[in-house]
Amino acid sequence: MSPNGGCPDDHRKQHRRTANSSNDTETRLDDPPGARKNDPVTASIDILAVAEALEESGMDTRQAHVCATQMHLVANARKAVTRPELAAALGQLKAELLERIAQCERSLIERIAQCERGLVERTAENERGLIERIAESERGLVERIAESERGLIERIAESERGLAERIAESERGLVERIAESERGLIERIAETERRMMDRMSMQYWRLVGTMTALLGLAVAAMRYLP
Repeated sequence: MSPNGGCPDDHRKQHRRTANSSNDTETRLDDPPGARKNDPVTASIDILAVAEALEESGMDTRQAHVCATQMHLVANARKAVTRPELAAALGQLKAELLERIAQCERSLIERIAQCERGLVERTAENERGLIERIAESERGLVERIAESERGLIERIAESERGLAERIAESERGLVERIAESERGLIERIAETERRMMDRMSMQYWRLVGTMTALLGLAVAAMRYLP
């Protein structure tokens, strides 16, 4: 596709038809029959060949056709092109090409710089997002650790309370058992003391009876003695 929206082959055909029609018209109106065939300037110019040569040299398709058309018009006007004019035209064309190349380079550099800035901005934005996500993950982890610590502390406190209750219950049971053992021991001691008192009282009364009997025997013996 050419810059003006058409195909290069269509432009070549159109320029060839234009050139042929203009050559035929000028030959019919201005020159006698056979004059164009002997003209060394106009007979050697082919618009299509010139345009193709200019395109092959790197020129834009539209510019190549414009240059070829102007050369054809100059040749038909029978005006000789001098070397300085050709050099100036080529220099101007070269300057325009260099300016366009420089513009393309500047535009490319600007686009590259813009892409780099966009890439830097996106990278910075991604880094900020990553940092925010890491900070959020850290906060969530800290909260979970704190919650786990609180749950662990509650469980430890509950275990301590249960252990203290069990120890207190064990102490109460031990005190009750000791008290019960002491009461049983006191009862046994008291019963033993009662038994001993009973035995001692029995022995005492036996001793008193024995002594009373001995005393009665002694009194009787004393009576029967002379």
